[in-house]
Amino acid sequence: MHRVALPARSAVGFLVVLSAAVAARPADPPAVTWRAAFIGPLSGPLAASGKESLEGVKLALSLHASQFGAKPTELLELDDGDDVKKADAAVVKAQQAKVDVVFAAATGVTVDALVAKARTKTGPLLLLVGSAGHVPSPLAEDPVASLVPWPADHATAVIDFLEIPCQSKKPALVVEDTPRGREFEAAFLKSLPVRMQVAGTLFVKPHAAPVKDALAAAQAAKADRLIVFGEPDLVDGVADGLAALAWKVPLFLDDGLVSAAATSLHDGRASNGFALVALPRFCMKAPDALTAAFQAKHPGTDVSLRTLKAYAMAKAFADVAVQFPKHAKRDELNEALRLLPYGDEESGRPLFDMTGRSARTLWLPRKLAATGTEADVASYYLDPDFGPLLRARPPSLYKAEPGTRVVWLTFGDAKSKAPRSIEDDLVKLGLITKGYEAQMDEWILDELLARAMAKLNRLFLKNEDGTFIPGVSFNISFTTEKPKDLKPGEFFTAVIAGNDPETGGRAWPGEGRCEIYSTFMQRTIFQKDALAPPLKSEDRRYFTGAYLWGTDSTENLRSKTIRSLLDGYAGSFALTGAHEIGHLCGLGHDTDDPRSLMNVVEGAGLRETSVCWIPAHVKTLEKFLGRYEPPKEKRRP
Repeated sequence: MHRVALPARSAVGFLVVLSAAVAARPADPPAVTWRAAFIGPLSGPLAASGKESLEGVKLALSLHASQFGAKPTELLELDDGDDVKKADAAVVKAQQAKVDVVFAAATGVTVDALVAKARTKTGPLLLLVGSAGHVPSPLAEDPVASLVPWPADHATAVIDFLEIPCQSKKPALVVEDTPRGREFEAAFLKSLPVRMQVAGTLFVKPHAAPVKDALAAAQAAKADRLIVFGEPDLVDGVADGLAALAWKVPLFLDDGLVSAAATSLHDGRASNGFALVALPRFCMKAPDALTAAFQAKHPGTDVSLRTLKAYAMAKAFADVAVQFPKHAKRDELNEALRLLPYGDEESGRPLFDMTGRSARTLWLPRKLAATGTEADVASYYLDPDFGPLLRARPPSLYKAEPGTRVVWLTFGDAKSKAPRSIEDDLVKLGLITKGYEAQMDEWILDELLARAMAKLNRLFLKNEDGTFIPGVSFNISFTTEKPKDLKPGEFFTAVIAGNDPETGGRAWPGEGRCEIYSTFMQRTIFQKDALAPPLKSEDRRYFTGAYLWGTDSTENLRSKTIRSLLDGYAGSFALTGAHEIGHLCGLGHDTDDPRSLMNVVEGAGLRETSVCWIPAHVKTLEKFLGRYEPPKEKRRP
């Protein structure tokens, strides 16, 4: 089996075979007996949430039994009680039973222990179906996959929905004190918009309740909403704490908290606010067969969110199992899982990205009600495919990090190569007032640069806020400030300006610079969607947060159009920029994969969320840039 670090789904021929294998079932069911294990909290305060996940796995194995062959799948149920030692022991039992796969309802407490066991030479294929995801690995053969977005992604989504629909200006955070919770809080604070401030953060030990005095301090700071991040039982602790203070502040629950284990969501104690839900886009709602099977046991009840996610993961494994008439090794199953495609409409995009998490996530808020949560009208909210809210991130968020390859991103000036053209380009797109609203014009320029850098960071396997994922992210940083401490040649320059009759960008590796032709993108891609009427003084409120989303459908459309045009234009800068920076790092063109960043034949028209680096280019980038590792702390004498 061919393995490289961070695979870039280049096996196009295999994808075609794989798609056919998933669609066409074997004529003669294989005689193999598949063995699976479920590990999760089936006792203790999170028992109800563990059982919801277990039910999703069971329903998938039952509804898709034919994909596992003539013999029913054996499922070993193991209770970890949300305890690290019990989770370790459960993995050992699963290994002794020689299971093919482990489905784990991991939490912030148990996830690291479970992942560590799976990453040993004899560990199982581990598919995470709980609220916590894994710390990514740069290895293609990493035997861990998850449907859970990274904490930094949670933070970005939470901030967007805090503004719309919540209109929050001063939230406070109640966060479970785990590594996952700490990472979320740090990402949230880093990505905070200029028009929002935090009233305080309360860290709470797992399965404990918030300290009353700490909640009272948030109340005294006039927090207008409480963000809750952790496991479902934390919701109950928060609800009881608020009742003791007679404080009726609305809640905003992060993904993973909606569960039967949060009893306050069903008895009216927590009925004011919203809950955020993250679903894999390959399973955004329960299939009819799943709904029928679930309601046969729970009449009149919708499929629970945890059950749906666990079902989605187990169904993906069923699509892997059908390809193997005989028992397969862990690495073979893992490779097949990571190559499962969405379909032709996604240009062969796999269900899981190169770090083993769901490649596409749908974020939706649900309203808290007296007896649970309710789905809301999707049109009330911003489309997450068009990036964050306007002015959510300033360009100053992105810094030249010491020890990294720095890329200076600039619109240039009259003497630069290429000469500055962005104002002229924006006039043609209707996205600038030509000085009549000078501050708003500056906001537009800042918005383009901030969005372009966020997307560039993602393309080089960093978080959108510019932070690194140790051992995974390429060792590169982006800034709009010309490095003062570096000599020419010690950093790359990427100028977004100018035109070209044939291409969107060019690179000069010997000079360490590249050009991203903003005029080329304006005239060939975005001119047909130019803003009409052009930007005007009244549009200022979309940038300041003064406009209340949902007030008027025409205003909603205007705001959405401005945001989508800016995000698309910035996305073209990022895609072209990544391609040209690839040349500066020694990469050539290729036609191995239609989604390759360096494919100039088939890659045109893809969004930045659909491209990848092919394996050969990953190796070159590793040699040229390296992977980011945090500096080691010096020991004090």
